[in-house]
Amino acid sequence: KSDIYEYSFNESLFKSKFNQKKIDLTEMENKLVNFLLTSKKGASKKDILSVVWGYSLELETHALESLIYRLRKKIELDPQEPKILIYENKKYFMKL
Repeated sequence: KSDIYEYSFNESLFKSKFNQKKIDLTEMENKLVNFLLTSKKGASKKDILSVVWGYSLELETHALESLIYRLRKKIELDPQEPKILIYENKKYFMKL
């Protein structure tokens, strides 16, 4: 839970605490959110590609950046200034 949302892994959604609006997540968005929530120290791009996508090699791909972009558009009040899905010190974090 955060000040804005409640997250449900089983239902693959965020629900607004203010108006009960539901934001449905794709399977990959849900996997990413769940992984980041269980990674208290954050997760590097390599960690995410390995766990969420199952890639064992270090790949140069824009799949992660695209997924982050789409997810931020859904859950952030201002995707250009993220407060929930953040990137700092070369790691991604979910601040719920």
